[in-house]
Amino acid sequence: MEEDDCMSVLIIEDDPDSLELLDIIMKEADLDPLKASGGKEGLALLKKHYRSIELLLLDLMMPEIDGFEVLRVMSREEDLSEIPVIVVTALDDPENVERAFEMGAFEYVAKPYDSLSLIARTKAAIRFSRTRMELKQKNRALSELLKEVEAQKDMLDENLNYMDTLIDILDHKIKNKLVPVISYSETFMNNVGGGNAEYAFGVIHSASIQLNETIEDILTDMRARTRTLGKKERDVDIRGLLSGIVQKNAYILRDRGMQMSIDVEEDVPEEIITDITLFYDILDNLISNAIKYTEDGGIIRVHCYISDKEGHAGEFGISVEDNGMGIPSEYIDRVFEKEFIVPLDGYVRKENRTGMGLYLVRKFVSALGGSIEVSSILGKGTRFEIHLPLRIPDQSSVV
Repeated sequence: MEEDDCMSVLIIEDDPDSLELLDIIMKEADLDPLKASGGKEGLALLKKHYRSIELLLLDLMMPEIDGFEVLRVMSREEDLSEIPVIVVTALDDPENVERAFEMGAFEYVAKPYDSLSLIARTKAAIRFSRTRMELKQKNRALSELLKEVEAQKDMLDENLNYMDTLIDILDHKIKNKLVPVISYSETFMNNVGGGNAEYAFGVIHSASIQLNETIEDILTDMRARTRTLGKKERDVDIRGLLSGIVQKNAYILRDRGMQMSIDVEEDVPEEIITDITLFYDILDNLISNAIKYTEDGGIIRVHCYISDKEGHAGEFGISVEDNGMGIPSEYIDRVFEKEFIVPLDGYVRKENRTGMGLYLVRKFVSALGGSIEVSSILGKGTRFEIHLPLRIPDQSSVV
């Protein structure tokens, strides 16, 4: 409501001349006054019109029910206690002034008063009343929203628990039952001596492998959803986490004569706030990918730093670089697509290639509020660079 909109003001004044004067002043100020010639009538009007009354002008010295009693009644009734009160009275001694404020008066104006000053104080009180009412309504709406969010969170938790149950069923019950089917069908296929039986077992073997791969794809996608939806942030020891990934891959690195260097710059904090599961999966996927697509004797470099790159200044940066076979330029823009596998001539190792790894990496990076870029030169290697918001424990700001 704008300031020049019609404002409803209640005047409680037992002196007819004073009541009429206040009525005239309020109307000249484009306010809409209601009038009561005493405390009893005034309280009746307050209770009847409290939704539209934005301000009360109140005299203190009145017969039967005086202004102090009106203040007392208003303070005890929730609907009335929100209405600001300007006391307009000839009682200007400090004791009565203090008493009026203690009982909830918003402003105190002693008679005789200046009409312009009274109008200014009246409009200020109404603005205060409206602002308080707006805040109250917003708080009420926020409270309802928080209840809805809490309900949605409970529903999300239920869905996540349900998905965890489905993952467990697919992973441990259905997939496990496929293992003997795949194994025995291959055995029979290789030992039945040809003919229709070999063909039949071949079909069973091929179909069971495809079914197993389909289930694995479904599991991978479901795990990704549960991790991104259920992410929980905590303090993460960057150096410790990287050390754990190196230890995990120590055997394969040694077996293939490969080297991995970890370079964490000095200005990188000991810990950052992030979701450790997503952060670990991002690095583990990128490092595993680098090992997979790098020839024996190759080098993997991991670099952690505080970025000064345009558009990412002050963010936490981490790159994973290899000197492997690289990615053909025509496929660079597709490496993060779901189930996309880069065609590589001469790629002979037997690692499982589902095309889900980089798709999940980008999904997890996005869930953490970051970005990922890739650059590659065919035959020379590939570099993945991630930028994440830098949040440090005991610091509320996000850089």
